[in-house]
Amino acid sequence: MIMVTDNERAIINGIYMAFPGCSRKQCSKHIKDNILPQMTDKIVKSTIDRKKIVDMIFGTNAVATKHDSATFEKRNINL
Repeated sequence: MIMVTDNERAIINGIYMAFPGCSRKQCSKHIKDNILPQMTDKIVKSTIDRKKIVDMIFGTNAVATKHDSATFEKRNINL
């Protein structure tokens, strides 16, 4: 069983208590929502750079899309 959540610690702990042995993945929407403020406030990037980085992670031919491990590695290195 795989549960997809945000990164809320209480929810994660509850899932592991209620469903011992299950795996957990973080929701890509929440990852994306967390990346944008980081690039705006902490790692200052222009709007164009932010869009390019988000597209490289979440776009059509991005790191986060389904593919084989070789394609993932290539896309991850490019990112």
